[in-house]
Amino acid sequence: MKFIATIAFAASFLFSSAQSQTRIYAEKIGSVNPREMSSGFDVKLKYKAPQPDGKSYGTFIQGQKRKVEASYPRKNYNRGGSTWPIDSLPRVNGGFEGNLAGNGTPNDNNLAISNNGKIISVVNSNIYFYDTIGTELFNASLGAWTIDLDITNNKFDPKVIYDDEADRFVVVFLNGTSAFSSKYIACFSSSNDPMDPWNMYKLSGNPLNDTSWSDYPALSLSPEDLFLTINLLTPGQSWQTGFKQSVIWQIDKWSGYNGDSTLTTNLWTDIKEGGINIRNIHPVRPAKGVSFDGNDHYFLSNRNFATESDSIYLIHITDALSGNPSLTVELLNSSTNYYLNVDAPQSSGQFLATNDARVLGGIRELDYIQFVGNCTDTTYGNSAIYHGIIHLPSKTCTGHWISDSVLNLGYANIAGIGYDQNDQQSIISFEYSSATDFAGLAAVYYDGNGNYSPIKPLRTGDGYISVFNDPLERWGDYLGIQRSYTNMCEVWTAGTFGKVNHDNGTWVARIGGEEDCSGFVLSNDENKLSQNGISIYPNPTAEWVNLELKTENEGILVLDIIDINGKLVRTLVKEAVNIGNYDFKFNVAPLSKGVYVLRAHLNQNTIATHRFVKE
Repeated sequence: MKFIATIAFAASFLFSSAQSQTRIYAEKIGSVNPREMSSGFDVKLKYKAPQPDGKSYGTFIQGQKRKVEASYPRKNYNRGGSTWPIDSLPRVNGGFEGNLAGNGTPNDNNLAISNNGKIISVVNSNIYFYDTIGTELFNASLGAWTIDLDITNNKFDPKVIYDDEADRFVVVFLNGTSAFSSKYIACFSSSNDPMDPWNMYKLSGNPLNDTSWSDYPALSLSPEDLFLTINLLTPGQSWQTGFKQSVIWQIDKWSGYNGDSTLTTNLWTDIKEGGINIRNIHPVRPAKGVSFDGNDHYFLSNRNFATESDSIYLIHITDALSGNPSLTVELLNSSTNYYLNVDAPQSSGQFLATNDARVLGGIRELDYIQFVGNCTDTTYGNSAIYHGIIHLPSKTCTGHWISDSVLNLGYANIAGIGYDQNDQQSIISFEYSSATDFAGLAAVYYDGNGNYSPIKPLRTGDGYISVFNDPLERWGDYLGIQRSYTNMCEVWTAGTFGKVNHDNGTWVARIGGEEDCSGFVLSNDENKLSQNGISIYPNPTAEWVNLELKTENEGILVLDIIDINGKLVRTLVKEAVNIGNYDFKFNVAPLSKGVYVLRAHLNQNTIATHRFVKE
C-alpha cells in the first residue's frame, strides 16, 4: 500500500456572500407506524438505475477519465500470493449481511445506529431495522414505507442519520425526477425506537419554481438544525450540461421530532465561487456527536470533474436557523492534488463505475476537518481514496492518497474515533475491486499523526458484480459509516460486496481502533497533566479532583461533566468570572467508575476540555 503526504500549503481566498436565503415552510403529510404495517406480503422491490443522466453524462465523464488513464496508465501488478493483514488495526468486531430484500443498483448504502443499539440500514429502495447482532427487526420497501401517504413516482437515494443529542433518527429520500414530481421526504422518528411512529414531511424538489429536480442528498446535524444538501438538475439533460446549482436546506429539527404541522427551513441558494455555482456540496458532521459541537456548520466541495486540481471549497454557515445565520465561501489550495478517479476493473473484464472526485464524507473535531473522496493514484494508475485534513484557524489543507498497487478503491466515508479535543484518530471505510479480487468492503485506521494502517478487509467478495451485464456496472454512489456513541473507539459501516450470483450485497461491519477505550485512560503515574487549557489532578481519582483554568476574557463560566456517551452528567459551575487564573475542586463520589470529560464554556463558547477517570 502506498501513501503520499506533503506539508500543507497555506493559501485561502474568502469570497463575498452573494448567496441568498429564503424562508420556506414544509408541510407535514402524515405519520408512519412500522408496528401497524403489514409484513405478510413481504414485497421485495429491486431498483435498477441506469448510469446517471444517460449517455451524454457517460460520454463526458468517461472522456475525462480516458485523459487520466492516458497520462497515468495502470501498472497491472498482481497480488503475488500476498495475504491480507490479520493483527493490524482497525479491529473487525463482527458483521452481518444486510438488506436481504435484494439490493438495487447502484447499491447506495447508508447506516445509522442509536445508543440503545438499534441499526437502520437503507439502500436504493429498501429500509431495514436490526439489532447489533444482526437480528432483523423490520423491513420494507420505500414504497411500502409510504404507501398510505399517496407518495408515488420512483423513490431513491435514501440517507439516514442518528441524532445523539435528541436520541432520534432522521431518514430522507428523494421522490420523482421531473420539475413537476420532484420532492424529498423527510422522516423524523418520534423516539429512539424506530418501530415507534415517524413524522413525515414533504419538501419541494423544485424549490426555485423553475425546471429543476433534486438529486443526491447528504445530511448532517447541529444542536438545533438538520442540514440537507441537494443538487438541482434540469430534467432530460446530462449532469454536466443540466446542472443548475447545489443548495443547502437548514431545517428546524425539533419541529420534526415533535411532529409539528410544519417545518421551518432556510434554503441557501446561489452559492458561488468566481461567479460559478459550486457543485456537489457535502456537509461536515461532528466527529464526536451533535452534543459536542456548536450551531455553526461547515460544508465542502471541490472541482470534481477536473482531471487534476488542488481546489477545496470551504463553506461556513455561522449560526442556527433561530439565530442570525450567514454563509461564507473560501477557496483553499491543498498540499496534494487530486485526480479524476478511473473506474475499477473486475475479474470478468467488466468495470465498476467510480463516478467522479466529489467529496463523499467529512467530520469536524474542533479546529480540524477531515474529509474523503475518490481520486486516482498516478503512480499505480488505480482508483484511490483522497484523505484531506483542514486546519480551520490557519485555513491550510493537507492532502493524502490512500492506495494500493493492485486494488482499486472507491466510495469512501469517514468516522472519528478520537476522544480528546482535536484528537484526529479516525476510521476510513471504502469499497475495493481488481482484476483478481472480487468487489469487497475494507477500511484503514488513521492515527491522527499522519500514519495509516494497512488495508483491512471487512468483507471479501464472493463474485464479480454484473447486474446489467454491461462493460461498466454501477457500484454504489456512497456507503454509510457512523461512530458508536456508547463505545467511542468503535464505528459501524455498511458497504457493497459481490455475491456468487453476481448481484451486489450489503455488508454491515463493526470495527474499531484500540481494543477498548482504555487507550484513552490516563495511567496512574500521570498525577498531574495540563490538557486543552485545563489542569486536573490527581487523575485517575476516587474522591476529590483539583483543577486549574485560565480565562482570557470576562463573562459567564460554565463547567460541565460529560460522560463517554456525550451526555451531560452535571453542571458544576455557572458564574461570572474575570480575566485570570482560577482553581476549583469537586468530589467525584457521585459518579460511576469510568471516563468523563470536563468541559468549560465561557459566554457559551467552549474554551477548554479535559478527560478524567473516576476509579
